[in-house]
Amino acid sequence: MSNPIMWSNEVGFMIKDGKYGNSKECRVKSILFFCEQETAMKQDDITILREIQRNTQMAMTTIDTLLDKTTDNDFTLKLSRQSIGYARIHNDAVERLIEGQSGTYRSNQIVDFVLRGSVHMGTMLNVSTSHLAEMMIQGSSRGMTSMYKTVKHNELAQDRSVELARELMDFEAKSIEQMKEYL
Repeated sequence: MSNPIMWSNEVGFMIKDGKYGNSKECRVKSILFFCEQETAMKQDDITILREIQRNTQMAMTTIDTLLDKTTDNDFTLKLSRQSIGYARIHNDAVERLIEGQSGTYRSNQIVDFVLRGSVHMGTMLNVSTSHLAEMMIQGSSRGMTSMYKTVKHNELAQDRSVELARELMDFEAKSIEQMKEYL
């Protein structure tokens, strides 16, 4: 028997129970099965790309809030460069979602308010560079964990989405190493 994916009257088509057939019902079930697979892959890509957006948006908001609290010029420069890196990855995720004609992740004002509030609370008594670096390390660690779980739970995602997720995780690992210098 030929490749079950090819569309031809002579070729058998796979149905969900793994059997092959050539009836009209079998062809319809095959089309539905393969369409479900494509939809699942697309949904997995969307989930990963939206998580990348959420993750990078939180990082940029945190950095923006921390920049107002630091007086160390070298540390400010490192944070600013990290923010640019997060923005680039964020924009790549947005572009891919738009290419796929999918909606993007939209942060709401309450989430931003809570995030900024938690950063302000965390720095209320201690605005030392060491403490700010520790906060960045903790945030990047949470971001990496969240991204890893998202990739693991969306196994049908295409390589492009997974590559961008891995790029973000690598970027966060490098950011952690940079922040360790300030502990």
